[in-house]
Amino acid sequence: MLARAALSHVSLTLLANRKDWRNIHHALGHSATSVKFVPASALSSEVLSILNEIVPARSGGYNETASGTNDLTGDPGGFIGR
Repeated sequence: MLARAALSHVSLTLLANRKDWRNIHHALGHSATSVKFVPASALSSEVLSILNEIVPARSGGYNETASGTNDLTGDPGGFIGR
């Protein structure tokens, strides 16, 4: 869910499933061209793959959940008295 939010910040269109052009057309804000059309979003693996290319290499990418948190937020995690 967090990966989808990050990708939508770049562009909502990147969340559309690319197997059918109608999904991209719909994501761009156009009306459905088919009566039975049901919009579909990209698979989570596709979302992560796109983010790994878009996000700078220094962040460690989005495949790393625990260690990536430190890179993305600058916080090593846990509660540290400050």
